[in-house]
Amino acid sequence: MNKIKNVILTLTCATMISGAFAQTATPPPSTGTSISAAQDPKALNDPAVSQRLSADLNSRNAQLGTNSVSWFDAGNGYYGTYTVGTNNYMTRYDRQGNYIETYTKGNWSDSTVPPSLMTSYNESMYKGQPITGYWTVSDPGKSGYYLEVQGKDGKTGRIYADENGKFLSAPRTAEKPRP
Repeated sequence: MNKIKNVILTLTCATMISGAFAQTATPPPSTGTSISAAQDPKALNDPAVSQRLSADLNSRNAQLGTNSVSWFDAGNGYYGTYTVGTNNYMTRYDRQGNYIETYTKGNWSDSTVPPSLMTSYNESMYKGQPITGYWTVSDPGKSGYYLEVQGKDGKTGRIYADENGKFLSAPRTAEKPRP
């Protein structure tokens, strides 16, 4: 009986520890200071899903035009990365194809990074890990952030934060489907 308890305790601890460091990734991206637990993004190979997401994105962003979008399956949803002019964007959708939000890529060393986000990062378990990507929600009436940090293992971890710079336990989900 003690062996079973020890095995269960060990598995529980391992699950909790791995959950705190579970996500590695690239863009398009947890409680207090954990990284979001989505799987590593993979190129989206389903043409029907890509077409549906692209059609919705084109209806939301007339400036996109014929610019190409790279679509990825992040496990918890999809995201597309693209460039319009000199700006880089990432748009997220849930597993059902409902729009969530769009991010604009910024510069972490820029003076426009909110002090609350900088403070959260500097007081987190990620401090000292290089920020390789800094994204800001660009939708009207919404705010939040997405950080890419390079882990000691060389993989990129994704961290989502709310408008106050507080790290989220998971990326935001769609509020309601678009009619």
